[in-house]
Amino acid sequence: MRKNGVNRELEPIEGGVCAPAGFTANGAGGLALIAGEKRFPAAGVFSQSAVIGAPVSVSKRHIKSGYARAVFINSGVANVCQENGEREAKEICGALAKRLHCDTEEILIASTGKIGPRFQAEEIVRGLDFLTQGLGASHGHSIAAARAIMTTDKAVKQLSFAFDLGDFRCKIGAVFKGNARVCPNMATTLCVLTTDVNITPQMLQKALSFATNETLNMLNFDGLASPNDTTCIFSSRAAGNYAISCADSEYKKFVSALQKTLFEVCLTMIKDGDSTNQTLVCQTIGAKSKRVARAVAKSVISARLFQDKALQTEDLLCAMLSAGEALDLRGAEITLSGKNTAITLMMDGKVIAFSASTVSEILSCEEILLCINLNDGNYGATALGRIAGKTF
Repeated sequence: MRKNGVNRELEPIEGGVCAPAGFTANGAGGLALIAGEKRFPAAGVFSQSAVIGAPVSVSKRHIKSGYARAVFINSGVANVCQENGEREAKEICGALAKRLHCDTEEILIASTGKIGPRFQAEEIVRGLDFLTQGLGASHGHSIAAARAIMTTDKAVKQLSFAFDLGDFRCKIGAVFKGNARVCPNMATTLCVLTTDVNITPQMLQKALSFATNETLNMLNFDGLASPNDTTCIFSSRAAGNYAISCADSEYKKFVSALQKTLFEVCLTMIKDGDSTNQTLVCQTIGAKSKRVARAVAKSVISARLFQDKALQTEDLLCAMLSAGEALDLRGAEITLSGKNTAITLMMDGKVIAFSASTVSEILSCEEILLCINLNDGNYGATALGRIAGKTF
């Protein structure tokens, strides 16, 4: 069997998390379930908040084996700071494991919704029969799961793509949520991914950690992170490709597809079905290290500089210098662009005067790109944010 090939393009397809072979889904009444037909390689990244929810604690333990059968999510009331929260999370996992005929440790669990109201596991357990009996592999089943995890979301969020690894057609799908409390602190939201790529658990975890760090962990809406943030991925290994077991060229191609998928997840969350929501992209290039590039891009996105359709260059520079890194701006170049219009804000470290009307025109575009070239090295990073339409 020859090694995988080179097509890096993603082709949108239907199916969501059910697009890759081996997966079923269902959702109703604030309960969602994505399940594999058997125990599959799985990986996860979780909230790094000082206080984490019980589902995160339980899922982190369960995923240590590198394998899982299913992930269950409830919405409405979050299992955070609850008395006996972990016990109730484990009770749900155990009840679901009985229905799926697997071990309790093969179930991952996540929770989203209001923090504070009483979380009642017994009510959830009563809904598991309907959830498991209604599992299916259609596009509609994936939509049902995505709809069930919505909280403040205005739109159902799912996507799926096909891509080639040599002679093998592979698929990847996702259901996710995120409209508020979205801030770089690992995972950033609730997101479940499925793929049919043949890959070991160790390399799947490595791929997810890298791709999440470059995408979801560079996304910021409001400076708030949830203690229940969870992103996980399952691999059915059904695509037939050469098994990915080390960081070779095939692994890099899979990481590229996964990273592009998660980038689309970020863009979908930014829009949230609202055409007035604008995408802000801050791209840092020419940094002396990856750490510096990431810190500057994240600091600028977090500053929320463009909410009033205007820009003060000194505010932008303050945001850059607030990144906590020693920056030499003497060679810096900064440009702002949108659609067919672009302006230079800084050249060779010197601030350039610009037209306020031109800035306003750029800030009216659907996607706005702020490019910061530090001219101090070879590293780059991209951060993403939202300019909410309701503020105009």
